[in-house]
Amino acid sequence: MKPIFLTYNKKIQKIVVGFTRYNKKFDSWINSQQIVQPDGYLPSEGVSMISDVLRAMSEVSKNSCKFVGLENMSSYVMLDNRIRILPFNIRRGSADKDADIADQLLAFSDLLLKKLYPKWKDVDLMEFISLMHEPDTTIDQLLEHPLLLLPQKRELVYRKSWIRDLSNDQEDLIVSIAYNGWKSKIPVDEDVLQFMLKTGYYDDDFNGAFKFSHDTSSHYMARARQLNKATYGAPHLVDSKLKKALPGLVSKVYALSLNDAWQVSSL
Repeated sequence: MKPIFLTYNKKIQKIVVGFTRYNKKFDSWINSQQIVQPDGYLPSEGVSMISDVLRAMSEVSKNSCKFVGLENMSSYVMLDNRIRILPFNIRRGSADKDADIADQLLAFSDLLLKKLYPKWKDVDLMEFISLMHEPDTTIDQLLEHPLLLLPQKRELVYRKSWIRDLSNDQEDLIVSIAYNGWKSKIPVDEDVLQFMLKTGYYDDDFNGAFKFSHDTSSHYMARARQLNKATYGAPHLVDSKLKKALPGLVSKVYALSLNDAWQVSSL
């Protein structure tokens, strides 16, 4: 939240800061949030809230400043359903901007975990929080995380990250990611997904789930027409089915794509 005036009060010997009015306290906004099921999507307000805080961190960092207290609800207010960080939480940054960003991400992740995850039980939110704890994660990478993307863009993550012929380093990375037993969790009433599962060859591990999601993203509508199951008019159709059948997978795929070893070996 931007101050609109600043003055020094001699009586109390403190600087007084004035800023625009806000509409709602942050805790009231949290309490008003609807429960999001594990296979559901964050509300648009939630996506905006997370994105706005991340962008605010980036902006103050450019001016050699940082935020403190991002783990506290009292550090925020809502203005027309958009979050604002109170100016009292701005401090001069250290010489190490990356360390400042990492500290702020940890603090903000604590707020997300303790105050918002109980409302938004999205598996991708937990994966997002885990990525915030990685010391080399950047704000730009978080802003491109599947959690914050529209469904039709989320679905593209499977295709953009897919590499057909893996190097030894890539195979090692794939094997290190746990995602076993996924085949038995594909809903039996999803005829197209079941058809693709039975007509393709997929291991029951992360690599198999990754390949299945890539193939589904690429060929779902063609297979649906083949089975006379085609449905039109829903741009999020394929992503929502993958999200329900393979919870959290898209976030794991995205995290894999950020791995230096994956990127280097894919050159």
